[in-house]
Amino acid sequence: MSNKTSRESTQEKKDFERFPLSSIIGENHLIHAAIASLIFIIVWTPYRFLTSILISKGISIRVVDSLVKPAVKSGIVLFCLRFLDKIPRNQYLRELGMKRENLFKGLALGLLAWFLYTITLQYVKLCLSADGLLLPSLRIMAWEPSKYFLDMAYFVFIIGLFEEMFTRGYILKELFNGITGKFRLLIALLFSGALFSLFHFPIDIFVMKYALDQLLLHSLFTLSFSVLAGVLFVRSGWQIVGVVVLHGLMDAKPLFYLAHPEARFDLVGKELLIAYLVSFSAPLLAIELIHKVRKKVVIGISSVRGLSSQDGF
Repeated sequence: MSNKTSRESTQEKKDFERFPLSSIIGENHLIHAAIASLIFIIVWTPYRFLTSILISKGISIRVVDSLVKPAVKSGIVLFCLRFLDKIPRNQYLRELGMKRENLFKGLALGLLAWFLYTITLQYVKLCLSADGLLLPSLRIMAWEPSKYFLDMAYFVFIIGLFEEMFTRGYILKELFNGITGKFRLLIALLFSGALFSLFHFPIDIFVMKYALDQLLLHSLFTLSFSVLAGVLFVRSGWQIVGVVVLHGLMDAKPLFYLAHPEARFDLVGKELLIAYLVSFSAPLLAIELIHKVRKKVVIGISSVRGLSSQDGF
């Protein structure tokens, strides 16, 4: 029993070990996360105010964001890595989770999470629609492949990449490294999720012009997504690629629809809240289940190898 407990403890440490470079530069990770978040809010709030003016002049927000978002978010991250964390330049990408290790694992989990979220959300909407439960009617939506995949590239490589590099790759990692205790991961996920929701306030207020109830609902949506993305990031071995793909695919139009052409979706308030919570829970539970099964398999294999070595095999 003691050997099993020791192996589980060792495996847990491997799952949640600190980044080696970050651990040698001091214990100011929480301050670093706070500084990065504050700089972003100070810069992004007036930018989003100006964005609403640009849109009124007929300028596309996508065109402007394609230039501004990468510059602002990568600039803040690079500033923090260099002057706060003092990470060597050749380790920047690795520190943010852009590495070859666990690449396939992260990508597979990201695609699985997107598929489960999308299919669950659409099915729940079918159940809660005005017409009641209708039989699913699969429809592939990429009728114009060039336009569809161009849009997808924008959401993955502009929106997903730079938002995840900033929020998960830097802020979540800093929060996790700065928090101690048994529930450090949960606390880091919730705090990073709250910040992620806060980061969306400027666009929700100045561009989307949400009412209070819409703002609260969208904040819950972004918080739920952030928790899912954070769990995916950690369970992928701090590999960011799968999270980037998940984010981009969720922002883009779905590749498929289960809805019947005559189905009417007018979900608001409580019904929409239920749909989102159930849809985020499905991939989250799947990722955790895969993680636990994999951990038990690894422990079992280690136990067998240990017994074999003791028996002289």
